[in-house]
Amino acid sequence: YIRSLQDYVILLLKEGNKDKPLWMLAKYNCSEVSWLVGLKVAQELGEHSDPFTLKGDVNNGVEKEYNIHDILGYLDPKTQKYIILDPTIWQFYPNVESIYIGSYETIDEAISNISKHYQGEWKLSYYIKDIHEDVSENLKIIRTNCNQAPNWE
Repeated sequence: YIRSLQDYVILLLKEGNKDKPLWMLAKYNCSEVSWLVGLKVAQELGEHSDPFTLKGDVNNGVEKEYNIHDILGYLDPKTQKYIILDPTIWQFYPNVESIYIGSYETIDEAISNISKHYQGEWKLSYYIKDIHEDVSENLKIIRTNCNQAPNWE
């Protein structure tokens, strides 16, 4: 299932920008992409999947302007564990092959591990509740950001 979500992210980022690298396209899009993927999770797995975003700092030597970051979590209905994904992970780790970060018993455990992984402070930002919300504004923001990304690797 996670692979299908990752394919969806790549489709969102690469649409109209197939020649640009993912790390470049992922920049400035973490909030919008996390929300859209969370919406997809809620629609496919149901409201009990409780998708949410975590917001925090990434302190891995990356330029300061990129340090505030959003990632996605949801409750896997089969395992009853919280799955954490970073849908725009390539902006920080260009060669990573998966958006999967980990699976945790509680949101607090997830936040603790994410804080260690990204070496910054993290918190629960919001739950993605309205699965019928209009996605056009977020798609427009992603498209604009991707179109403005430089064409170099």
